[in-house]
Formats: sequence, C-alpha cells, structure tokens
Amino acid sequence: MKFTLSQSGFTLVELAIALCISSILALTAGLLIITANRHFSRGNRQADLQRDLSLIAEIVGTCIRDGRASGSDIYADSSTFLTGPAVTSGHCLKVSSPSGTTTIFYQGGHDFVRTALGGTPQRLVRNVVDTLRFHRDTSPGNERYINLSLSLQQAELRLTSQNRYFFRN
Repeated sequence: MKFTLSQSGFTLVELAIALCISSILALTAGLLIITANRHFSRGNRQADLQRDLSLIAEIVGTCIRDGRASGSDIYADSSTFLTGPAVTSGHCLKVSSPSGTTTIFYQGGHDFVRTALGGTPQRLVRNVVDTLRFHRDTSPGNERYINLSLSLQQAELRLTSQNRYFFRN
C-alpha cells in the first residue's frame, strides 16, 4: 500500500496577495468614510450659517415692521447710540416701537446683539458675524426704509445677504 501525501490549503504567496488586496480595500473604505465625514461637517456648518442668517433677518425685520420710523435711528456703533448723532449708515440700529419700548441691534465683536434700552444685551448669534451694517435712504419717499447688509463667516464658508425693511408705523 502506497500512501500519498496531499497538501491542501493556501501557499504563502496566495496569503500575501490576499492580505494586500484586503489592505487596499480597507484603506479605500477608510478614505471614503473620512471624505464623507468632511462633506457632512461642511454641510452642517453651512446649514448653521443659513439658520443664523435667517434668524437675524427675521428678528430685525419683525422689529422694523412693527416699529416707528420716527424715533428709530442708525448710529456709527453701539457706543454712540445714547450720546452720538444719528447717521445714515452704521453698525447700530435703534428701533422705537409704538408701545414705547426701544430695541437696539448691533454687532459686538463677531456676535449679533439685541438689547432693550437699559436692558441686558442678548448675544443671539455668536462668533460668525463678519459684517452687520444698517443704512437709511434719506431721499424723499424712502425715509421709512432700512437696508441691512449682513455677512456671516465660519472657517472657509461665507454667506452674505442684503435686505430692505419698511416701517409700517
């Protein structure tokens, strides 16, 4: 009786090739996950900026529409709204309402700030406001309009908006 030795299994070369192929697949999957995560994070940051831009536009727009054109003024910055002269273009807007309350909007650093006259400032949007500028058209018939130039920036993302609001009162 003759016995033959049969070997079954994989050779060392076959195992090395399989290991290389699986390593390449694992690296490719890892790179796809990293890239997808970057795009997802960028999309979230952009959505956050759009939400902040909409929030500022809604708050300022509602206050202006409900406010009075007389008694509402623009100032160069937040340090001059109590003592400084009103200007046609600046970074601080004071809006007087028919009920007698006064709301002040301004850019504090990179924050959007709202405060009532004599009240505590509320930083509604933080660390993204690049430009907040109000402009009042003084030509006849346009005194009741306020233009808002707003720019928000976070890392490489930047959103800019130009809005025009009308005092109803």
